[in-house]
Amino acid sequence: MADRLTQLQDAVTQMSDYFCNSIGILQQNQTTETKEGGGESSTNNATLFASLISQTATDIETLIESLPDQEYTPEKQEETLKNLVAENQVSGEKLRQVINEAESMLKQVRLYHKTI
Repeated sequence: MADRLTQLQDAVTQMSDYFCNSIGILQQNQTTETKEGGGESSTNNATLFASLISQTATDIETLIESLPDQEYTPEKQEETLKNLVAENQVSGEKLRQVINEAESMLKQVRLYHKTI
């Protein structure tokens, strides 16, 4: 969870950077446009920052949704871990069976290969 919180904090920091930079660019372009009368670069920058801010907002929303609920108590965590350990043991046993079958087949292939 700590990694997700760090990612969330980084995304919020990035969002604030985008907001600050976009305001700075808009202020810079406004003074330039009033002197020169141009507007295309301002539109390009606005589109770029809108896209960056929108993507970061989506990332933040995804990170928030991935955080555990407040109702996720230590007891529920322990129960979940016990279930995962049990599933891991079952999977480990299945893996051992498959390995044993594969080794048996390998022995049969080697014996067959020697007879050829």
